[in-house]
Amino acid sequence: AATNGNGGTNVLGCGMESGSIFFHDLAMMGGKAGVRNSVTLDDELYHDEASFTSIKLGNDPILCLDSCSSYDYDSGTNIRTGQERKDRSAVPRSIVTIAGIAGDAAELLALPPQERGTVAVVKTTISTCSERKQFGLHTDANINLRATTAMKARIRARVGTCKLSEDILQGGKPGVGTCHFRPDGRVFAVGGWDKRVRIYSRTTASLLAVLNGPNDAAVTCLDWLEG
Repeated sequence: AATNGNGGTNVLGCGMESGSIFFHDLAMMGGKAGVRNSVTLDDELYHDEASFTSIKLGNDPILCLDSCSSYDYDSGTNIRTGQERKDRSAVPRSIVTIAGIAGDAAELLALPPQERGTVAVVKTTISTCSERKQFGLHTDANINLRATTAMKARIRARVGTCKLSEDILQGGKPGVGTCHFRPDGRVFAVGGWDKRVRIYSRTTASLLAVLNGPNDAAVTCLDWLEG
């Protein structure tokens, strides 16, 4: 899934068979930003001056992703210390991503209730900081400009689809094969292995509708018609 975030950030999200999602800031990669000093904390990867981050949702494969921009705002501070001056302007942006996850009913029942959902809503915050250092006299030769970026992803919500039961005849198939935001980004739809399409609110992740059509197999793709 790719999105052009507010403020011009191009982010590519990649769902992995391992159950992780990687988010790549393509703008920083184009600027030859390198990956340095990665640290793993609570299943999240943080990178100092990195062009990507990742988050692990579980052990089941991520089968589909879709993303949309959330918000952006500007803030700036000026710090003066002796002969050195630093000007920093931070532009935090966030992106909301929905992920559809594979799942077996019996295996999901063995997990804690908060980890059983096969639809995840992930929020990724991107902070780009331009730092200017001035030494001595105010001349172009004494000013050094450097742009850095920081990305952080967290799970905002996780919801299930059909009823879970160890008896497959009673519990259905909880996996999700496709997901897509409506063009305005306010709601999203997911297509399940249980032959149904469900519509959720983006802000609350609450179920708004279940569409029971003449489906005879798992839903593998869907799209919205704007108009």
